[in-house]
Amino acid sequence: MTNPSPTRRNRPRSMSTTPSDPSGREPFTRSTLVTAWLRALAPTGFTAMPRSDLEEFLATHVNAMADGLAARPLSAMPAHRAGAALVKASFTDAECLRASLRVLAPGLLHLATADGLPEPADRAFAMLGGLGAGYAAELRDWLFDQQEEVKQALQRATGETERRLKRSEAWFREVFVRAAVGIAISDADGRLALVNPALADILGCQPDELVGRSIEEFFHTQETADIRADYHDLAGVDSKPLRRRRRLVRVDGQLVWVYLAVSVLRDTEDVPTLHLTMVENVSDLHLLQDLTSYQSLHDVLTGLPNRQYLLSQLQSQLAGPSAESHVTLYHLDLDGFGAINRGLGPEHGDRLLLLTARRLENQFDGQRVLVARLTGDEFALLFSAGSEPAEVLTTLAQINETLGEPVHLPEGGVGLSASIGVAHGVIGEIDPFELLRRAEVSLRRAQDTGNRQWAEYDRHRDAIDRRDAMLAATMSGALEFGQLSTLWQPWYLLADGSMLAGVSVQAAWDHPEHGRIDHYECLRLADMTGAAVPFAAWLVDAAADQIRAWSDRFGDGSPIIGVSLTTSQIADPDLVATVGGALKRTGIRPELLCLGIPAAALAVEGGEARESIGVLTGMGVRNSLCDTGVAPVELTLLDDWPITSLEMAPALVRRLAQLDDPECRLARTTAALVGTLRDTQLPVVVSDLCTEREVAWWRSIGAISGSGPYFSEPIAADELTVKIAAVTDRAR
Repeated sequence: MTNPSPTRRNRPRSMSTTPSDPSGREPFTRSTLVTAWLRALAPTGFTAMPRSDLEEFLATHVNAMADGLAARPLSAMPAHRAGAALVKASFTDAECLRASLRVLAPGLLHLATADGLPEPADRAFAMLGGLGAGYAAELRDWLFDQQEEVKQALQRATGETERRLKRSEAWFREVFVRAAVGIAISDADGRLALVNPALADILGCQPDELVGRSIEEFFHTQETADIRADYHDLAGVDSKPLRRRRRLVRVDGQLVWVYLAVSVLRDTEDVPTLHLTMVENVSDLHLLQDLTSYQSLHDVLTGLPNRQYLLSQLQSQLAGPSAESHVTLYHLDLDGFGAINRGLGPEHGDRLLLLTARRLENQFDGQRVLVARLTGDEFALLFSAGSEPAEVLTTLAQINETLGEPVHLPEGGVGLSASIGVAHGVIGEIDPFELLRRAEVSLRRAQDTGNRQWAEYDRHRDAIDRRDAMLAATMSGALEFGQLSTLWQPWYLLADGSMLAGVSVQAAWDHPEHGRIDHYECLRLADMTGAAVPFAAWLVDAAADQIRAWSDRFGDGSPIIGVSLTTSQIADPDLVATVGGALKRTGIRPELLCLGIPAAALAVEGGEARESIGVLTGMGVRNSLCDTGVAPVELTLLDDWPITSLEMAPALVRRLAQLDDPECRLARTTAALVGTLRDTQLPVVVSDLCTEREVAWWRSIGAISGSGPYFSEPIAADELTVKIAAVTDRAR
């Protein structure tokens, strides 16, 4: 009557909403982060906004960035928009960006950690990178607008009347001297004619020290040829302003990253005469972007490439032509690492993860193998095309031998092992995401068989698993929209063969693509997702409703209805409330409902299952110990619980039918067990009986009732009602 699964439902743990700050500051909330940002910006620039408007402006962007931290996938666009908005609000001084980063870096990290987000540091760095990128992009546009204004002023200065010329020159010099960005005017040969203080400050000297020198002197030697060509191309009739990111060399030899905006100044006859060069120092932003880029592609703890980096390598290797045929991906998961982390503490767990990363790197040092950390305690090894890896079995043994070397901690030596999934990808024939998926499903299949196991990708098994996963994922919807129906399996007394002993409720799912899915398959699929608990409630409600209907019609002749549950359904802490609610709603007698309890559920010491069954038994609900074999640990449950019947495991029934030898050891052991149970007045019931010979043998050793194809397939309630009526009429 059951198809147990060892799955148990995890309870949510409470989580603190405010992380502690090791620096001693008060933890950030969104509102305190707004206040801190406002204070940091106040001395860095001037804006026409009133303080209240500015506070509301910053709050809008803090909330957007905080929400963006939790987005899946992570999006840095809220921070990008915030950086651009700062420039539009006239916060264009370089100190504005620095002040913002100093406040937002710890603030966003606090918020990400407080919300329990995975890899909070990576998320915070991504947001900071987005802020810097948005600020730089908007500032660049603002500078280009300034350049255009300066250019127009210069054009007017050379073509207007003397009176306007003087006024324009005065205006130009004011802009030129006070501009926050570097400005240089050079002749056609690149000789500097005018240099403003901002550019001189960038280059580390005085303006008059630069006049007469070639602008090419201050570019990095690797970029000089490109710069010369860029300036030359500007002389063309249809040339557009030049915009480039380049490296300048200060007079003290230090490198400075800058954005250049270069355009041509033409005379009244449209002949190019001068170059106007505007220079923005973006060294701080460049360093931040480099750091952010590294953080986005590498694991913070171990420094290994992360999943995103691995994907980029897969895309590169699988897309390009190669003389080699394939790449090989190993997906590793450290066995029992959660227990190690809980038992020894996260600090020792982190140490073991670091050690694992170094050991894997050292093992494959010098080979064309990429070692990456995917997440938590999962790692990947990518053997590139042409790496000539060892045989899979040899590589697997080397990995676990390397990881198994004990690590000496204060609490004792700790050895690690890994379960591993292996997948091969033919170049040009497989998508990177698909190769990652194949390696992962191979890993999960290996883990199903125990620790320190491995599995290679199996195409046929994967097709079955994907079908099951699809059905399991859609089962909740099938329940909600009434796509499942109930059937009723009659049980008969073996001594008579026609006397009804009881009924069990079964589900049937008529799937539009996969046809009818039977009850035991539905139980298995439900246990794969969160559908198991609502599925159990649906079965209990259906059984209670049918008991009510038959009790109204047949009175004391109404049969007992059994509901088979899985281990995870029995362990549901709300099971008592579910059953109690059904009993109260329908007003049925509790003894007409029998719950099928897997022996494995009661074999676990403590837990919700034992407590729930004890309460339900006290309410008068019957219980049948199901899926029982001949194991002594299962028989010990008979004295611990008021079991009303015992159902032999269907697997045992089928095995005995296949043996067809009543004198074999298994048959004699089973017969002795059933006889002993009969002597203790505990009824033994048998399901899945297919032939008259099976029925006769089980009857001969003392089994009381049975079900299966020999008697009847599961049928609709109306059809079974007719049979119950016939039995009731004969009894009268």
